[in-house]
Amino acid sequence: GSQKQDARTTASDGPDLLIVDPVWSDYDPEGKRIRELAAARLEQQPGAAQAVLTEPHLTLLDPHLQTWQASARSGQLDEDSDTLVLERQVQVRREPPSRRLVLHTEQLRLTNGGNRLETDQAVVLKSGNWQVSGKGFRADLDKQKLNISGGVRGVHDQDDSD
Repeated sequence: GSQKQDARTTASDGPDLLIVDPVWSDYDPEGKRIRELAAARLEQQPGAAQAVLTEPHLTLLDPHLQTWQASARSGQLDEDSDTLVLERQVQVRREPPSRRLVLHTEQLRLTNGGNRLETDQAVVLKSGNWQVSGKGFRADLDKQKLNISGGVRGVHDQDDSD
């Protein structure tokens, strides 16, 4: 016999949830904004644990009152595990310019509200006249610790035209 498929059951190819220009903000007990995550778009597919972000941008204030900006072409947010994974053209920047530090990589995992960063990918870290590259990176912003794991190579440029 022939079987007919119900059109309504196959029409759910799209996301369960779609938000354009979402923004999430977290505040400390005094009401000061300490973290903001924004994106061009968020999509959550049926049954998926993570939401997919387009053009995510995270701003956070670390315990030492330094501002960090992290952005990428795409990302995945898992609210249950408080994990944000940034992917493709990831850039992390510490401000102000006098203490600027810029990290480039292709994937970065952020946990602990964004205060812990890690990747096994190649990284390039620039600060002032220094450029350090390597493979694998860990940072704990609470403790102000940065670590590049392997193949570390540093270059000091006399011209600071950043």
